[in-house]
Amino acid sequence: MEKLNLAKNIMNARIFTQNACESFDKDRSNKQSLPVNVRLLFLIGEYGRVSPSTLIDKLYIAKSNLALMCKQLILQGFIKVSQDLKDKRIIYYCLTQEGKDYLETKLLGVEYNLTKNFSDQDLQNLNQKLQELNEILSKKF
Repeated sequence: MEKLNLAKNIMNARIFTQNACESFDKDRSNKQSLPVNVRLLFLIGEYGRVSPSTLIDKLYIAKSNLALMCKQLILQGFIKVSQDLKDKRIIYYCLTQEGKDYLETKLLGVEYNLTKNFSDQDLQNLNQKLQELNEILSKKF
């Protein structure tokens, strides 16, 4: 393998996927393609019910930052907190219906960006390769 080829491919993939996700925050002022709060909503949606420690591990953010973001998302009505039935000290986050609807709208925007720019065959190939990439990366990250 060519020197640094793997690193270059990962960097390109990150740039391309950020561009594909631009619909998440069109009116953004900070020019961040995929804000942490949207990644947070996505992970909560993927897990269904998730602990703060899992989110901290997956997003690489500080506990205090997670608490602030979750407080904001709770105030917006996108997530809610539930307690463990056996140990009331343990909490979990889950999406509200409003949060599910908001996330679905954002994901549909990404789908639209992709479908307008690629053929059906390219989309099938892209989806397959992304699934393979996610499977490999999820083993360590």
